[in-house]
Amino acid sequence: MKTQEELYKEIEEVPFGVCEWGSCQYSSAQAMFDKLEEVSKEEKGMEQTLARFGISISLRKVSPEDAVKEFKKVIKERDLKEDDEFWVDDPEGREERLRFLETVWEGGGMFDYCRTSAWDLWYTAPYVAKIVGLEVIEAPEAPGVGPIMNVMVQNENYKVGALCWLLYRSKVVANKEAFANFDT
Repeated sequence: MKTQEELYKEIEEVPFGVCEWGSCQYSSAQAMFDKLEEVSKEEKGMEQTLARFGISISLRKVSPEDAVKEFKKVIKERDLKEDDEFWVDDPEGREERLRFLETVWEGGGMFDYCRTSAWDLWYTAPYVAKIVGLEVIEAPEAPGVGPIMNVMVQNENYKVGALCWLLYRSKVVANKEAFANFDT
């Protein structure tokens, strides 16, 4: 059984830019997801797998159907309010977003909605996870590459990778392709 240090060393050895999730800046998030998938085959559950990486979580069991209902409710109440000044000059845009929101019927659709709303994965994964009752309480910071602002956001990659893995493993998101093609 590999130590925590060995697991993180393997993640950090994944070359920057090797990423199917969109921007090269998500490389270590996807590497964390992939390593969690690998280690989960050796462990009895999600919490034990995460513990091997020093990651602790808060988990409230929510069905995928309830997750989608809650997501739609929160988006309508928070982001698509009719009286929001953002939509005053673009009521057609709001109606278009509402129509698209109604097409969301599974967890991957929540990520599709956020992606097409120009959200990045660093915001989307924690947002969706919080709605469905998942939270990473503690996770190490991921090393970053590039200018300081890039390094700062990449520090969240281990947390984002763990959240995506939790959403996938808890079957809120049925297909890991939902995490692909995010921009920064």
